[in-house]
Amino acid sequence: MTTSPFVLLFFLLPLFAPVAIAADDTPLVVSEVGVKASEPGWEREQVRQRALRFEKVGAGELAVGLLESATPPFADLEIWVRWQRLVLQMLQRQQQWPAILKRIESYPLSLPDYFQQELIPLRVTALLASERFSEVRSTLFAEIWQQPYHAQKLQQWRLWLIESYLGDGLGGDATLAMQRFLHDYPDSARQILQLQARVLLASGNAAEAEQLLISLKGPLNPYLINLARVRQQHGVRGILTATLEGLSSETLTQEQRLLALQVVTEAAAQLSDIPAEIQALEALARMPNDVSLEFRLPQQREGALLQANSVGDRLWDAYFRYAVYIANRDQLLIGDDQSWFAFAEKQQIAPILQRSLYAYLAYHSRDQQPRQRAHELLSQHHLKVKGSELLIQQLYNKSSKIKELSEIPTTALETLLDMAIRDRQLRLASDIMAQLQPPQALQARFTWQLRYVRLHFLNGELDKGADLLAKMIPDLAKLESLYWDQLLQLLFELQGGDQHAVALKLMQQLYQQSQRSAPELQRELLYWMAESHDALGESVQAAARYLESADHLRVGDMDPWAQTARYHAARALVKAALSRDAATIFKQLLRVTSQTARRAQIIQELNLLGVEVDSVSNAAAAVLDETPPAEVAPKPPAKESAAKGKSEKSPPTSKPAASKPANSKAVADP
Repeated sequence: MTTSPFVLLFFLLPLFAPVAIAADDTPLVVSEVGVKASEPGWEREQVRQRALRFEKVGAGELAVGLLESATPPFADLEIWVRWQRLVLQMLQRQQQWPAILKRIESYPLSLPDYFQQELIPLRVTALLASERFSEVRSTLFAEIWQQPYHAQKLQQWRLWLIESYLGDGLGGDATLAMQRFLHDYPDSARQILQLQARVLLASGNAAEAEQLLISLKGPLNPYLINLARVRQQHGVRGILTATLEGLSSETLTQEQRLLALQVVTEAAAQLSDIPAEIQALEALARMPNDVSLEFRLPQQREGALLQANSVGDRLWDAYFRYAVYIANRDQLLIGDDQSWFAFAEKQQIAPILQRSLYAYLAYHSRDQQPRQRAHELLSQHHLKVKGSELLIQQLYNKSSKIKELSEIPTTALETLLDMAIRDRQLRLASDIMAQLQPPQALQARFTWQLRYVRLHFLNGELDKGADLLAKMIPDLAKLESLYWDQLLQLLFELQGGDQHAVALKLMQQLYQQSQRSAPELQRELLYWMAESHDALGESVQAAARYLESADHLRVGDMDPWAQTARYHAARALVKAALSRDAATIFKQLLRVTSQTARRAQIIQELNLLGVEVDSVSNAAAAVLDETPPAEVAPKPPAKESAAKGKSEKSPPTSKPAASKPANSKAVADP
């Protein structure tokens, strides 16, 4: 039985576009203009807009969590369905296929029929992307046979069945399904020629595939044609040389690069150029898109058909072959592990050779200690290269060579743990945490505990996560600012998920901890505490904290941060019905603001309070005031994901970067 060498590339690329779950950007209230807080759905619409802003700046996980925290009751079915569509769209844009499947499987059985029908294509797409091909078939067979459907929908489902056969390497079944499809839909033959070519390649008919591909045009076709020619053993060396040269081009799309690497792996394997094969496989494993992570490639070795099911399996196999070749060439004795290690350490200028020797020892050494040492060296070696987290995942989490978590080295386990937490694979993350031993060194232990906190939060165990954070805060006095930033980011995520009471308590503790050493951090904490007070409806406390933040470094300060804090203090005072104090602060801000649009915003706030404003006299007052007018008007901050490991939360400023607080976050327009 032969299998397709690039199973996922061509069926997943078109499917990654949104299917079935149509975009629904309609506000959840009748109108955004003049909407009052008392109107139905107003608060939920604010959550929706806030989540979309978070997603836009790269905080997708935070955005999804915020939406989940505001899920309407199932009894309000129409709004509930629209909310689920919004969450599914967001997960789809982030390609969070396991999360999509988990969500769909958690839905009640009493879903309305129209929504169930919308979910079928999305579920199939997620199953294909997750390589759960047999489930694709069981899902589609059940739908096809249980009830009649529109012909166009049935046609698409039959194409997906063919994709599932290709995914499982069932070339014969794919060929039969394609023949039946072309019999039933002869007018569609021209539209699926590339799929036909893939089926031909999967079933070993490379010559027919080449003839079919020659008649097609497209940016991927030259690579497919070369693949077909390599399989016919036509001009293999020339194709390998040309493709390697082409890979240096910066104009290649990811899909073109993926296919080019596929051509290199097959051509290099035919020519026994193992280093080139390994280099291509490693590049495939590092590619960031899910479509690059799996493919099927039959390998002919001494008359036997050996099938490697993943990039990871292929890479292990290539490492082993190269290590055996080197051992024979340099007369390394099998079983003499120390000689192998010593030889490998001398190969600094030949990293592929070095990794191959470590891989062989990791899998074939008779003793556990050399195996663990080799695994650790191999994973450390890979992680020196950018993007190798995905490669580690291929070698240790998606390869049939690794049977148990206990076989995976600590370095690789920690990498897999961070990826599992990021991808919300909570069961895998919990299993890995149970496998690892907590470190003793303070910095390493703190990072370990932060992972545990995040895992608690993702599992909905807020109390456990908050209790652990509270125990960690005293350790911050002994750590550098990077660790403060990491902990603060967890607090920001609590706020983003509307867990303001929990976040407020922890921020108060952090404020006490930072009293002596970090006045800038305290200033920020006062602001974020005010934000939580405001969200909890505690307007008086919010106003007090905002004003404390404004004056924390210098009483009467009117730098951009202070302006932002004073502006929000005034708005909180309005909510608390303390209009006179609010008007006083708005007037103070007006005196130091010269930009027309921003002055208009403050004047509007004053007019809503019934205060008449003479713009001419205020402009004159701004000129005469001792404090120079700022070009930056108060703007409410917006939380962003700490994508680079550091919080960035502050108002915009024209001051030098050095004057900016260490933990500042960027401010968004109101």
